[in-house]
Amino acid sequence: MTDTAIDDLIGELRGLLIRDGLYVGANLLFAKDGDRLKLQMMTATSDSLGVLLATLSDSRELDDPGSLSRRIAPGDVGAAAGEWAYNLRVGRYRTPDRGICLQVTVSMPVTDLPEVVSRLAARL
Repeated sequence: MTDTAIDDLIGELRGLLIRDGLYVGANLLFAKDGDRLKLQMMTATSDSLGVLLATLSDSRELDDPGSLSRRIAPGDVGAAAGEWAYNLRVGRYRTPDRGICLQVTVSMPVTDLPEVVSRLAARL
């Protein structure tokens, strides 16, 4: 996949996430690092992250070790980690109410990007 194709898919993914109302555009950061894509979502709620992962995951794919669902998270308890990695940082805003701020980072293989975009687009 060319860098131009990857950039186009990242733009399409950003558009889908913003248009679908899951995230505010200014709070989405994408960074390509070799064969990995890192997606950072600031102030993401557990609800919106859950919607994103549920849309991409399909429990009918659990018997296929190469499926996107199995790459997102293994299908067996105690199995080796999937190809996707997640990080959640919880902090507080520096505002008078000191509300909770969530920062979610998802790292996935760039090769998963076409399928991620396809599944999100099909959901609309």
